[in-house]
Amino acid sequence: MAKNPYELITDGAQAYLDVRPGYPDELVAALDIYQGVKVADIGAGTGKLTAQICSRTAQVWAVEPSAEMESAFFQALPDFPRSRFVSARAENTGFSRREFDIVSYGQCWHWLDAPAASREAARILRANGKIAIFCNQLNVSIPWVLQLTRIMRSGDIQKISKPPQLTRDFGKLQLNSVDWTDYLSVREVMLLGTTRASWIKSNPEDRARMQDNLRWYLCDELGYGEAEKVPLPYQTYLWLAEKKY
Repeated sequence: MAKNPYELITDGAQAYLDVRPGYPDELVAALDIYQGVKVADIGAGTGKLTAQICSRTAQVWAVEPSAEMESAFFQALPDFPRSRFVSARAENTGFSRREFDIVSYGQCWHWLDAPAASREAARILRANGKIAIFCNQLNVSIPWVLQLTRIMRSGDIQKISKPPQLTRDFGKLQLNSVDWTDYLSVREVMLLGTTRASWIKSNPEDRARMQDNLRWYLCDELGYGEAEKVPLPYQTYLWLAEKKY
């Protein structure tokens, strides 16, 4: 029997590392990071945002509670100092008070206890320090992309009309956004579907159904072949707020 070119072998954090995108450089630049600025990247995952921040300052700490993600993190960033990787949750990092200039969150805020995470960010930030919340999501204003996200069951994670909720420790949120396009093969798009919360929470039957539907939509409905790249339109949001005191 011929091998199915779209057969998936999923490997948890490895899938995040392989197909989840990073963040537009112009949004990372909006953090105004320069050498000497001290940053805590919370929910660092496989280190995509951490790596972009490290290109701007050496004073970076990564916080991630998952041992599986930690393994993928050091696969991607083997030279990152292990003394600056902290196995902790966003709501209780263990850092000292007023230790950081910036606290960042890449694609993880929707997983957190927002009030507790916000209070912890305020605790570890210096006066006038900044909280930075990044969100990558497919551009569902485009009809075919909307249908794709419905099959993946992964629509808007964070709507502009419903910004992250912060405690009163912070000033007004400022929104920055960039539209851009990523390019993945059919198999990679299917692998991307396995990194969504809907997949993680689903049973084996639902997972198989979603993958079958994705394969049908991409190959039969949209006409993409094995060797072709699918252009995936993204919208990336960055919410910034300054600690009041």
